[in-house]
Amino acid sequence: MVKEVSSSYIKEVSRVSHIHEYSLSVKEVTWLTIAIIIIMTILYPIVSFPPHLESYFSVMYFHSIGVGIAALAVYLVISSFKLNKYEPPLDFPLHYRAFAAVIFAAIGGILYLNLVVNTYIEDIPLGLFVVAFILIGDVGGALFLELFTFPRKIAGTYPVKGNYITRIFPHTHEDFEAYRRMDPTYWLTLAAVGSAFIAGLIGFVNLWVRIFGLSFFKGYVSMLGLDLAGFLDATLDPHSHEIALAIMACVIALTARQFNVSRIKDAKRTIINIGLWLSFIGVIAMTIVFLAISFASYEPPTFFQSGPQGINGITGDDAAMSIIVLGSAIIIIPLALSKMIDGKILLERFYPNIDIRGLGCCICSEHSSSLLHRDE
Repeated sequence: MVKEVSSSYIKEVSRVSHIHEYSLSVKEVTWLTIAIIIIMTILYPIVSFPPHLESYFSVMYFHSIGVGIAALAVYLVISSFKLNKYEPPLDFPLHYRAFAAVIFAAIGGILYLNLVVNTYIEDIPLGLFVVAFILIGDVGGALFLELFTFPRKIAGTYPVKGNYITRIFPHTHEDFEAYRRMDPTYWLTLAAVGSAFIAGLIGFVNLWVRIFGLSFFKGYVSMLGLDLAGFLDATLDPHSHEIALAIMACVIALTARQFNVSRIKDAKRTIINIGLWLSFIGVIAMTIVFLAISFASYEPPTFFQSGPQGINGITGDDAAMSIIVLGSAIIIIPLALSKMIDGKILLERFYPNIDIRGLGCCICSEHSSSLLHRDE
């Protein structure tokens, strides 16, 4: 009798554990995240910071908004590729982890606005932000792996048993064939998610050094010929610039996927693919350049120099970022000119979810602001 009960119990646990039934759907956490972003945006000008706090704390506060934006990008990727169907069944779902990061960052940001907290227990909000960064970093890495294995999962060639590390990488002809069938929107999304993850790691290293000093980085930083301030400067801009451009590249790829560009015929589809691959090259180039700046003390060359002592020009990292924007602009034009896909009017089909003109303005304005931030 005991054996029979135990056997049925095990079967029941197995059956329940392999069904993804979440209390909060991706759509629900998306709306909750948007609400938190709006609240945190409004709180800052209303409450402001205690006068004695340094600008460092205000920068940390704005990460409560940045983590929310990163979480929104995660939700978009999950929804566009329907990744929740392929998540490991016993895993804590990605959108839960991303939303948890948003909650921790929001609480940390709110505590930074409190004078008493920052006077007596200032480490608490910092600790909450560290938890948020670890969570969103974990989500970024897991999302990259989910995307990387996605082609084999939909093709049915991904092995469900065996060593997890060896299962990640393709081995057979069928595995590689599954990747060849993927369109440029997939590759740009994969590159953008990977770049955003790397940018997050750069930012975490920067935060570690700010909190604990050079510690075990001391010998490495000395080898680069940098001191503490120099290393912090070297890792600050690459983190902020790369993560912003990576998220925008991801949005561009998902926009093209949402518009189902594979259904567009004639030369417009070719133009869109050129733009997607150009943005893909830009993301890879940007990631390599920012890694070299952060951890190899690399100084990008300045192109098209003019004026006294070459004061005018465009630096190598800005040139790499501009490739992403150029590719994005190329994508937007034929999409805007394609009035119908599958017999449906584009803007009626997707409005108000996606406004292509607003998206283009967002890309241009964000890229301009990143360049202005660098000049500051």
